[in-house]
Amino acid sequence: PVLGHLLRSMRRQLPNLVYCDVHRGGHFLQEDAASSFAAAIESLIRQDGDASELDTTQNASGYRVVLRTAKAFASSDVVVRFGRAHNRDESSEVVETEIAAEWARRLASSQRMFNASKFRFAGSHTEGRSVVLDLGLTDYRSFVGTQLSRSWLTVSKTQRAETLSNGVIVETADGHIVMIQRSSAVAEAQGLVVCPGGHAEPERARISAAPEDIEVHDGSSAIVREFFDSAIEEVVDETGIPRASLSPPRFIGIVRRIENARLVAFFVLTCDMSIDQVSAAYLEHHREDSFESTQILFCPTEDVINDRVYHPMPGCHVGGLQLFRDWVRGGRS
Repeated sequence: PVLGHLLRSMRRQLPNLVYCDVHRGGHFLQEDAASSFAAAIESLIRQDGDASELDTTQNASGYRVVLRTAKAFASSDVVVRFGRAHNRDESSEVVETEIAAEWARRLASSQRMFNASKFRFAGSHTEGRSVVLDLGLTDYRSFVGTQLSRSWLTVSKTQRAETLSNGVIVETADGHIVMIQRSSAVAEAQGLVVCPGGHAEPERARISAAPEDIEVHDGSSAIVREFFDSAIEEVVDETGIPRASLSPPRFIGIVRRIENARLVAFFVLTCDMSIDQVSAAYLEHHREDSFESTQILFCPTEDVINDRVYHPMPGCHVGGLQLFRDWVRGGRS
């Protein structure tokens, strides 16, 4: 039923998409152009869990919750299992050729694009009072080639970059959530409204290659520290809010956008500034760097909690706000 609903809604956006019925057991009757699309969506559900956490109301804002935590985790509560076994499968000559071609095409149209290593998400679960993340290494070039290309639906999960980006839900001192509108110059989600965010950077943790396998329990380790510090860095870089005005971030879960399978780890933190002060900081910062965003926006926390956010947002950030609602309704533990 979930896939049937998605495909019916998508017919208005993709004229060549043929309706594909779904029957019990996950097997579906494939027809023409619908078959590869439906297979890919069904694959996303199968790879990440059942369909109960899937919101496919609209394609652009569709998401599924990959990890929903019962509380907001501090860095001391996070365990990372990091190793080469969690890297992507690079054995397909066809996929690697497509990555090279897509990257070349993007470079030709953008002088701001560059490659860098990223953490690759391979799985997660809660274990007692801790949350466990399985991470490997990939890079931005592989993400562009496997998840931003037109052929992303044909790339398997093991071949995808599966980069783990971050989104940060910042609450001001006077009870508003900070958001920004992305510019038309960025690689994805152009013109949409998002929470501040970006990526944890392996290079900042002085990691250049994945070892065979290591397990990191210490919250002060380089990998876990970068996972949390990057949330602060992205807020500072994208809003101009001083680091000293931000509380330590807490991790509340992971969301996957249906469109291009983008993964985002979400954090919550508070800011000791009012919306007027944050606006002034953003305007000062924006004079120096206006590439990523066009304006800063504020939504009352009560409106977010009561699902009264009407800005056009990518699915992963729609899902991130849902994680925030669930956390608040659960008592902000």
